Amino acid sequence: MRAFFYFIYRYFLRLGFLDGVPGLIFHVLQAFWYRFYIDARIYETRVNWQSTSRNYRNL
Repeated sequence: MRAFFYFIYRYFLRLGFLDGVPGLIFHVLQAFWYRFYIDARIYETRVNWQSTSRNYRNL
């Protein structure tokens, strides 16, 4: 849901639609692909951090 609302905010409220088709393509990629990539990296970092902290607890 966060990506969808980000797209609505950027494309409509920040007037991204004035850029035409290139603006639409940019905002779709920015909202959905980039946000997915960032969320995946955050998830990966959290999983690695939790597994590392578990290894240190067992020492």
